[in-house]
Amino acid sequence: MFAFVTRFLAMGTLFLSGWFSSGALAQSTPVSIPANLQGLYRLDMVDAQPLSPIKATDTASASDDIQVVITALGTLCVGELTLESPVLTGGLSARARWVLPESELSFELAFTQEGFTGIDVLSSGGTSYGRLEGLLTDSDTRSCGDVPVDTSDAVVLFLAAESEFPSLFPPGPFTFNQVGGGYDVYRYYQSTGIYLAVRDKTVFARGAGYGEAFREVGTLDDLLDNIYELLRPNTLPSFYHGTYQLALADTQPFSPIADGTELTFVITSQGQLCVGEFALSLPVTNFANTTAVWDNPNGDLRYVLDLTRDDDPTESQANFATGEISFQSSGGSYYGRFEGDKTSLSTVCADAAGVNPDLVDINTLFATAEQQYPAIFPSGPQTYNQQNGGFVYRYYYDSGVFIGVRDGLVYLNGGQFGDREDPPVFGTLDAVLSQLNNAPVSVSIPAAVAGTYTMSFGSATSFSPFTDGTAAQVVINSRGELCLDSLAFGTAFARQSAPTRGFWESAEAGLSLSVELAELAASDLTLTVNSAAGLQYSTLTGTRTSLASGCGTTAGATDMTLANQLFGLAQQHYAGLFPAGTLSFNQVNGNIVSRYYPATGMTLAVDGTAVSVRGRQYGSTFVPVGTLQPLISSIIAATTPVPAPVPVYVYDLEVAGTSTTKILSFSPLTRRFEERLYAVSRPVSSDQTALRLLVEKSLIGEVKKIDSALITVTVDTPALLVFTAQVASDSIVAGSKTERDYSLTYTIRRR
Repeated sequence: MFAFVTRFLAMGTLFLSGWFSSGALAQSTPVSIPANLQGLYRLDMVDAQPLSPIKATDTASASDDIQVVITALGTLCVGELTLESPVLTGGLSARARWVLPESELSFELAFTQEGFTGIDVLSSGGTSYGRLEGLLTDSDTRSCGDVPVDTSDAVVLFLAAESEFPSLFPPGPFTFNQVGGGYDVYRYYQSTGIYLAVRDKTVFARGAGYGEAFREVGTLDDLLDNIYELLRPNTLPSFYHGTYQLALADTQPFSPIADGTELTFVITSQGQLCVGEFALSLPVTNFANTTAVWDNPNGDLRYVLDLTRDDDPTESQANFATGEISFQSSGGSYYGRFEGDKTSLSTVCADAAGVNPDLVDINTLFATAEQQYPAIFPSGPQTYNQQNGGFVYRYYYDSGVFIGVRDGLVYLNGGQFGDREDPPVFGTLDAVLSQLNNAPVSVSIPAAVAGTYTMSFGSATSFSPFTDGTAAQVVINSRGELCLDSLAFGTAFARQSAPTRGFWESAEAGLSLSVELAELAASDLTLTVNSAAGLQYSTLTGTRTSLASGCGTTAGATDMTLANQLFGLAQQHYAGLFPAGTLSFNQVNGNIVSRYYPATGMTLAVDGTAVSVRGRQYGSTFVPVGTLQPLISSIIAATTPVPAPVPVYVYDLEVAGTSTTKILSFSPLTRRFEERLYAVSRPVSSDQTALRLLVEKSLIGEVKKIDSALITVTVDTPALLVFTAQVASDSIVAGSKTERDYSLTYTIRRR
C-alpha cells in the first residue's frame, strides 16, 4: 500500500564536493509591503553625504526628482534600478531592506501606521548616505517588476480570523502578508507559532495545535461567507487517550488499504494521533466541536473521530469504548472504519512504531543543509519531517529536492539530483554530518576594515609559542586577504559548523586566525590564534593605525592615529568650522579619510600626508592646507598658552621664646632666647622634616643635638608661616647632667 513511496524517496547519487559546491545561493522569501506604502513616488535626495553614490537633488525643482515605485510583493524600483527580495528587519519597528551588492548600496523602508516617511539610503555596511523624501503621486505599481497577485480576498479572510479568533491569530501592527513555499499568500503569527495560508482558493493552517504540516481548514469562499466554519485545533478529553489495536472494516472497493488490515493507534495526552510509524499532527475540529480530524499527508488520508458521545462513563460503550475511527480520503470520501479494542492506557507515540535512534542527528542534518544551502534545501512552512518505508525525510517544495535517511544512510533525490528508481547509498549519516560541518564556505570581509593594525599577543595558553606582549603587525586588504607581519594567510573563509566566523589559515606556519564577523569594526581588531589542528594558542589584539593594505609596507598610506589627532584638534580649537557631533565621523574612501560637518557644510580630508578642506570660504572643491604632521605641530604651537612667569619671593626668619637650663639639683635658670635668619627657604607647612631643620639651624650655637622637638603650625598663608617648637636637649659633662628646654615661636615672613 506504500508502493508510491518508491518514486518519491528514490535518492540520487552525487559526490559531496559537487553537492555542496554547486551554486547554493541564498534565497529569501518575498516581503509583502503594507498597502499604505505601495505606489509611485517622486522623491528628492536630501542630507546627501559626500561619499553618497546618489547626489543631492534640488527640492525646489521637479526636474531632477527621482522616480521610485514600491510594489505589493516587495519589488523596489529606484530610477533604472530594480531590486527584489528585501529582508524584513527591525523587530517591533519593522523595516524592509533591499541590498545592491555590486554597488555596496542599500535602501531601507520603515513600516509605519502613518504611511510613507521616506527611504533611508545606506552603504551595505549600514553607513548613512542620505534619505529619499517626497510624495506619493499614483497608486500604480505596474511600472516596476511583475504584476502583483490579487490577495484582496485572502486579506479579508486574515482580518476576519484575527478579529474572531485572536487567541489563535493575534492581530498586530507587524503581522504581514508573505509569499512563498508554494502558497499564494500567508501570514505567520509569531506569538502562537501558527501559519494561515491560501492557495488556489483553499485555506490551510500549520503550527501549534494544527501540527507540523499544513492542513486544509476550509475553502476561501466558504470561510468568507462564514468564518466560523474554519477548522481549529482541539485537545481531546482524557477519555480518548491510550493505545488501540484496530482493524479496517466496512471497507469500500476504492480504499487504499485492504479490508481487515490491522494497525496500532495511539492517542497521546496532547491529542496527537500516531498510526503505525506515522506521528500525525494534533487534531482539528470545527467550532461546533463535533469531530476530531487528523490528516495524514502520506497518501492524502484522513482519520475522523466522533466527539458527540455521552460524557457519562456508564454510557461510554455507545461509541468509542471499544475503539472506532472513520477512515477517509483528505477530500472526505469514506474508505471504511477502524474498529477494535483499547489495549492500554499508554500514550507514548513510540508504542505505535519504534523510535528512530538517529532522529537527533537526522534533524541536525536537515537543519545544517537548510542553513548552509538554502537554494537547494529552502526551509519553509511546507517543509517538515515525514516518515515512510523506513525513511525519515523532508521534501523541499521550491527546489523539488528530497533528502532522507534510513538505517544510518543518507539519500538524495529530485531537482538537481535527478530522479532515480534504485539509488545507491550516498554516504553514512556520520560521514555526511562530519563533512558538512568541516567543509569551507566563502565569506565576505567588509572592505571598511582594510588597513594595517598594530597588534600584540595575549592570553597565552601553556601550548602557545607566542609570549604575551609580543608585538605583531596585521594587514587586511579590501579582498579580505590577511598578512601577519610578512606571512601571507590568503583569503578568509567560514566553516559549515561556524558560518558566522571568518578563518585565515597558513599551512606554512601551521596557524589558524579567526574572528566573529559581527565583531569586525573599522578601528579595533581581536583575533583568536590557534594551531592549524585547532589547539588554542592565544589572542592578537590591536588598533588600526594605517589604511595601508599591502603586506610589509605602509609607504604613502594615511596614518589613522595622526588623522584622528588632526580631527580632534580641529574640533577643539576651530569648532566654528568643524563642530564635533554624532553625525561627524570618519569616512574612508580608498586612502582618503575625511569627516563631514553638516552644521557648517565643511569637510576635512587626509590623503596620505596631504590635508585639504572644502566648504564655506574654501568653495566646493578641496583646497590643500598643508601636510599632516607639520599642520598638527603648528596647531598645537598656536593654541598652547605661554605659562606665566613664576614669581620669586625672599623670606626672613624670626625666632623668639625662652630657654630653661637645669644642672643637678640647682634651681632652673630661665632666660630670653631670640634669633634672626635672613633669606631662608620657606618650607611647606606639612613638611615636618623641613620645619625641624629650621629649628636645628636656629639652635646650632646652643646645643650639640636635639633629643625631641614638638612642632605645631599656627599660621599658614602665602606671605606668612608661623609655628611653635617645644625642644628638649640633655647633655652630660664630667659626670654632671644638664637639661635644656626651649619654648620657641618661629615666624617666616615674605619681604
